[in-house]
Amino acid sequence: MSETRIQQAREADVPAIERLVDRTTPLAPRLDWTTVISALGAFVAIQDDRIAGAMVLWPHPDHIRMEVLTVDLAVRGAGVGRALLDHAELLAIASGTNSVRLTSGSVTPGVLAFAARHGFADRDGVLEKRLA
Repeated sequence: MSETRIQQAREADVPAIERLVDRTTPLAPRLDWTTVISALGAFVAIQDDRIAGAMVLWPHPDHIRMEVLTVDLAVRGAGVGRALLDHAELLAIASGTNSVRLTSGSVTPGVLAFAARHGFADRDGVLEKRLA
């Protein structure tokens, strides 16, 4: 298994992120990734020198909301999603928040199964993983 590195998304990553999202969630609404990268916390997972996953995080006072979580179909099950989630949890803890929440836009059947395996629970219609 290749090592997965998480890094802040850059404007130069936009074409690769768009291709990834088109392949993994073709029915998802199109985002202006340049704006997302500059306005929110967008991160990419790099594996074998290519973008293998992406997520968008939106910090709130008591949680971090994960707006997007997607992993290339070719590497699902290889730890890319876990690495992205670990990064989101570290950022949540570092910012003093106590949970990571998934928005409805992130919750496909695959993300729902992933979230359940990694400690997320439905709390009043919101998928949340409490960290404290």
